[in-house]
Amino acid sequence: MSRRSLRRDTNALRREVQALGPATLREDFGHYKLDPVAFVTEVLGAESARRRGSGEEYQFSILRDLVDHPRVAIRSGHGVGKSTIDSWATLWWLLTRPLSRVVIVAPEFQRQVRAVLFAEVRSWIRSARVELPIEALSHRLQVRGYGDEWGAVGLPATEPHRIEGFHAKGGVLLILDETKGIPDAVYDALQGALTGNAENRVLVTSTPGAPGGIFHRIFTSARGDWRLHHLPSPDSTLVSQEWVETRRRDWGAESPLFTARVLGEFPDDEEGSLFKLSDLENSVHRELDESTSTDTLVFGVDPARYGPDRTALAVWRGRQLLEVQTRQGMDLMLTASWIASEINRHGPTRVLVDGIGLGAGLVDRLRQLGHRVEDVNVAKPAESPDIFLNRRSEVGWLFRQALEQGSISLPNDDTLVAELSAFRYDYDPKGRIRLVKKDRTRKLLGHSPDRADACLLGYGAVSAGPGRFTHFGSAIIDLERLEIVGRIDWGSL
Repeated sequence: MSRRSLRRDTNALRREVQALGPATLREDFGHYKLDPVAFVTEVLGAESARRRGSGEEYQFSILRDLVDHPRVAIRSGHGVGKSTIDSWATLWWLLTRPLSRVVIVAPEFQRQVRAVLFAEVRSWIRSARVELPIEALSHRLQVRGYGDEWGAVGLPATEPHRIEGFHAKGGVLLILDETKGIPDAVYDALQGALTGNAENRVLVTSTPGAPGGIFHRIFTSARGDWRLHHLPSPDSTLVSQEWVETRRRDWGAESPLFTARVLGEFPDDEEGSLFKLSDLENSVHRELDESTSTDTLVFGVDPARYGPDRTALAVWRGRQLLEVQTRQGMDLMLTASWIASEINRHGPTRVLVDGIGLGAGLVDRLRQLGHRVEDVNVAKPAESPDIFLNRRSEVGWLFRQALEQGSISLPNDDTLVAELSAFRYDYDPKGRIRLVKKDRTRKLLGHSPDRADACLLGYGAVSAGPGRFTHFGSAIIDLERLEIVGRIDWGSL
């Protein structure tokens, strides 16, 4: 045999041995390849949460399904341990499959991938019963000595071109977190990572969103190659019943938010829903275009006096809602002192107060204290009076459009989202759009939508402009954007 042939055979043998992985990995973890539950209990020292009803160790059931099924999906409420399942699956996959890869994708890269999933993985690496040969970075894992050839990576769902072509000799585990927010086009690109290896797997997890999109289709029309799991929060031993009852009280038992984030069910976008839950959730912490940003600060104040209702103060900076503060059990004089203090501290350009009823007293007192406030009557005629019943209905419709266009940023305030998702609209006998009465929203939520009312009141400072809307037949036309933005259902009148 020539020296060149010997060198070639030696190099090929070296590559083949390397592909088998370090001896310690084969000896310590290889026998867990078909037994992820034993890996979690013996290596990570963890136990599964259980269903309260049946006692099933549901986290372990999901891991077992990954052994035999190419696609596994979980829809759930909050707090049931989805991130833990993702973390266990990641470590089990990497350590039992030489030269394998895990690709983790989520809509919000910084929060969901870096701050949650990879933080959870690093925590399990630190607490494992044995030292794991894995180097953990902020959004990347590497098996020591193999670099990116053998490891896990986190990617944002906004960059499908970086996702295509992820292949690995040891197989790819693709984890999609909060899948309801991943566009169909991105999901299609991800499928390219799963060709060519029978051992590739997909693990999909999310709280449900509005009907439509890939996650909804997986659970409503998936074929037999999907193993589906439903994990309601009240049925998990990880979730306290006190938490469930608090969410029921704050969000309303029939609200879309409670349906999705507690019960793990797909909420219906009822006919007449003013704001889609998906649009509201997508607006949370949205980064707005700098060209539309402004430092103009606006207050919206929805007052209350004693009783169960709360005075709400919405703080807007341009189209970004910074926060909604609430106070309860105060008389109007104390409420006025609080609002005056916030005005002195922040220096808003405009302060809009709902002056109907007891709000008139708050307006008078704030003016007596020397503050310029606007007494807003949301029942006054709209600026497009042939389209909307009143100003409240018009501002609500403008807010709806801004949500659909992605030009509003909301704070991470679940109660606010729940209140807004409960708003409904219909038409008056003249065909004008009107928001349903507050009593109906109160009945749905179980309390007054104070936060939402203050939010819309402040947003009203972004004026519609006189005569912005008109209609032609059943079509509602936005004259500023020159497009149809809705239709009047004349048949329902």
